[in-house]
Amino acid sequence: MARGDDLRNLMRNVPAAVAVVTVDVHGERLGLTVASLVSLSLEPPLVGVSVSRHAALHELLRQADEFGVNLLSGEQEGLAQHFARGVPPIGLWAGVDVRPDPG
Repeated sequence: MARGDDLRNLMRNVPAAVAVVTVDVHGERLGLTVASLVSLSLEPPLVGVSVSRHAALHELLRQADEFGVNLLSGEQEGLAQHFARGVPPIGLWAGVDVRPDPG
């Protein structure tokens, strides 16, 4: 299946996406809960998110070559709330299981 088809199938099954957007720039790692995930294009597959200019994540996203989008299920409300709070970066990842990118 083409990557555009993968994105179409994913977004079709996500009625109101709540996601945690994560980024790591030179060891500075942040995450933020967003409810603004939208599909922009199938070819190439593109998604968009809205992040306030005042959010700490904004500048890191501008500097990053890539970022992660982690779609949350209804059972992950606690995780959504965790990344929605203004937690200092040193405490942001406490108690959160992180898996390295396989690529």
